[in-house]
Amino acid sequence: GLTPHDLVREAIGSRAAIEEHLGTAIRAFGYPYGDEDEAVQHLVGGCGFSYGLTTRPGYASHRAPLLALPRIEIAGDGDVAAFVAGLTDPRPS
Repeated sequence: GLTPHDLVREAIGSRAAIEEHLGTAIRAFGYPYGDEDEAVQHLVGGCGFSYGLTTRPGYASHRAPLLALPRIEIAGDGDVAAFVAGLTDPRPS
């Protein structure tokens, strides 16, 4: 729901604040509430982000657009084995 100007201002401002706090470059952007489309991806890329994480579930392939990557949900109540199992793509190779 932001204007392009406001989106760019917020993306650049939040990136600068996080980089200052962490002391390292930030290259990934998580779309708030998964709100993204090609125009938003373009603006986020123009702000210097290399990757954009959507809220769409799934596994990324080498053909996935870097500014529209899906996510794998990992519940915080599992153990390490459950975490590792969640990273394994169930699709046949």
